[in-house]
Amino acid sequence: MSKTLLVVAAETNYFPLAQEALQSVLDKPERSQITLGFLDLGCTQPQREWLQSHVDRLETVTWDDFTVSYPDDTPNYLKIVLARPCVHQYFPGFEVYLWLDADAWVQNWEAIALLQQGAQKGLAIVPEIHRHASFLYDGRWPQFLGWMQRLYLDAGGEELARQFCSYPMLNVGVFAAHVTSPHWVAWQQQMEALIVNAFFNIMTDQMAMNLAVYQNPEVFAHTELLPAWCNTLPTAPACWDETQRQWVERYLPHHPIGILHLAGKEKPEYRNATTLTGSSITAPARYRHYRTQVLGLATP
Repeated sequence: MSKTLLVVAAETNYFPLAQEALQSVLDKPERSQITLGFLDLGCTQPQREWLQSHVDRLETVTWDDFTVSYPDDTPNYLKIVLARPCVHQYFPGFEVYLWLDADAWVQNWEAIALLQQGAQKGLAIVPEIHRHASFLYDGRWPQFLGWMQRLYLDAGGEELARQFCSYPMLNVGVFAAHVTSPHWVAWQQQMEALIVNAFFNIMTDQMAMNLAVYQNPEVFAHTELLPAWCNTLPTAPACWDETQRQWVERYLPHHPIGILHLAGKEKPEYRNATTLTGSSITAPARYRHYRTQVLGLATP
């Protein structure tokens, strides 16, 4: 059995995206180096049948798994907020747990390898503030900072907002953690504290991770901050390399994007991009198009 488990999670509405995330891993020759797992947050039986033939481990998340209180009409996708901080408990027996959001896909395995390497320190994760973050250069920084202030204010009050609103947000959509990492306990403790304070939404687990890292020097000391190409968000628009036919970072040395993450409400099929020669092009943002049009693979 591989020492690394790569996990994707989704409910029925996000399942098509999750399929693409999984397929982007399955298509890589390095796929044999990892065990592929899936957390079912509310998939249909046909979807589960597809999963059973494509992943190595399949576990189901139910609301009964958790002791917290939640409204009866809480959507299934919010199970991810509670399940992600204890993913290692759903799949015991691995050394490294690598999380890949359903709306992310792997273009280059180098990102997976670096995440695995970084996890040996404890946690490998990508900050959202870096030289490729467009909001730093187009006047949106005050808006972004205001959003951060509101998040921390809602999560814990004015003092928390004042202290941490300018810290780089660590994005939990892609990360890798060692099974012995101190982050697991600290993360779950912060989750409990936020939920007690009635802060339960799609951002709860990300805020909890950030507080776990930034409020605990020992936890921060075991955190490896990775480059943006390991989790490239829409806030860091990539360029298209027409020669290599791949997404790359827009600034020198134009490193190939490892993981493209379609975070946010929009999940575009294609994106308007600038090439390395300065021209404009429409390039595939979804893996299923990249797979057929760039890699030349048949539709699975």
